[in-house]
Amino acid sequence: MDIILREVGNSLTTTIPHDIVKRLNVKKGDILNVVVEDNRIIMTPKKKRLRGERFLEEYYNKPIDEIGAWDVEHIDTGVPMGEEVW
Repeated sequence: MDIILREVGNSLTTTIPHDIVKRLNVKKGDILNVVVEDNRIIMTPKKKRLRGERFLEEYYNKPIDEIGAWDVEHIDTGVPMGEEVW
């Protein structure tokens, strides 16, 4: 299979054909590890992210590790009624 390199800014880019995308089960936003070995380019999908992480990254338009901690409201549930440990 031949693919074409295209210039984007100062870099070259290409597209991954649909049948390869399906075979590797990768989606927009997934990360590929790229290695050059014996004059070959080897791209391997990294570990899948959780659906919620992908949603948050798309919502905030930044990587999950750059999204700040959530401010949560603590709700007073009263005193323990049984043998709960708080």
